[in-house]
Amino acid sequence: MKLATNSINFTIPGKNMEVSIAQSFDRKNLSAQSSSTSTASSGDKPQKIKVSCQIPLSDRDKYRELKEISSAKNSNGDPTVYDIVDPTCFDNNIMQVIFVGTFSCKRDKSLQCYNVSFSLQEFNSVAEKREKREVKKEITPAQVPGKAISNDEMLSQAQGQLNNRF
Repeated sequence: MKLATNSINFTIPGKNMEVSIAQSFDRKNLSAQSSSTSTASSGDKPQKIKVSCQIPLSDRDKYRELKEISSAKNSNGDPTVYDIVDPTCFDNNIMQVIFVGTFSCKRDKSLQCYNVSFSLQEFNSVAEKREKREVKKEITPAQVPGKAISNDEMLSQAQGQLNNRF
C-alpha cells in the first residue's frame, strides 16, 4: 500500500498486511408501526478502510514516519488527503483517503515487531463526485403580473403597512 501527496510518496512498511473495506448504507425505516419494508436513503456514505500490519522493530524509523503521516494536517488544519495505491482499494474504486478514527500500536516482544492498525476513510467518493457533476437547476422567482418595483420601494411599502397596524 502506498500513500502519496505532491510532496510525499510513502510505502506502508510491514509484513502480514491485511486490508478490509466497509461501507455503510444509511437507510431510514418509513414503516412506522406497520409491517412495510419501505425505506428512504440518506445518501451513500464514504467507504472505510481498516489496515493492520506488523512492522519489525528494526524498521522503527518507518514506523515513526507512518505515525507522523497519520496525524498530518494541511494549512487549514484539516487532515491531509492522500492518493492511495492498493489493489483492494482500487477494486473498490477508492482513489483518495484521509486518516480517521484510531491509530493503534502494540509492541510484540516475542515477534520483535509492532502490531499496527489504523483506519482510513474514502475522500471525494464516487457518489460525491456524481453529486457535484449533476447540473443544479436554477431557481427563478415566480413571475407575478404587475409592476416591478425596486427594493427601496418594497421596503417603504412594508414599513407603511407596519405603521398602519400600530
